[in-house]
Amino acid sequence: MKLSKRLLSVLLVLVLALTLAMPAFAENGEPPEEPNPAMPVITVQPQGGSFVVGSLLTFFELRVQAHAPNGDPVYFHWYQDGVRVPGALSSFRNLRAVAESGGYHHVVVRNRNNLQYYVVSETVRVDAVEPTFFQRAWQILQWVFWGGFALFTFSPLALAIGIGGALLVAPIVLPITWIVNLFR
Repeated sequence: MKLSKRLLSVLLVLVLALTLAMPAFAENGEPPEEPNPAMPVITVQPQGGSFVVGSLLTFFELRVQAHAPNGDPVYFHWYQDGVRVPGALSSFRNLRAVAESGGYHHVVVRNRNNLQYYVVSETVRVDAVEPTFFQRAWQILQWVFWGGFALFTFSPLALAIGIGGALLVAPIVLPITWIVNLFR
């Protein structure tokens, strides 16, 4: 009985070794194709998210990283809601904080030397969120502050005018913003 267990274990090890040594075959019985070195590979997919509409000095950035394994250069075409975005040809896309920037985004990465080789990124959703009352009030204060600041080209006087303007305008703008939001 002991001999047969040993023989069985040796046969099992032999079958396992042969199985690991054999090349893998696809479902049709053919060996799998080698990956094409000209085909671009996306190493970092774009990430979706949300932003507040009307934010000053704020952008939502979509970014992708890709390369061709053979070293060929790649280039990018961004799409929003299935439509190609004119001029969006880099590995990143900055979305302005406006409602029209929301939607579904993806990028097509092509091999510059072999245009027939391309890959499509995952489609991500970017939501444009309407600001709350306090966010809108803060935006207005930022506009007043930065408007005064930029008016006098970044001087201490501009800083004083910006802060003073914000303090003068806030008691007027905040109630108006509250009333407008009340009837939305």
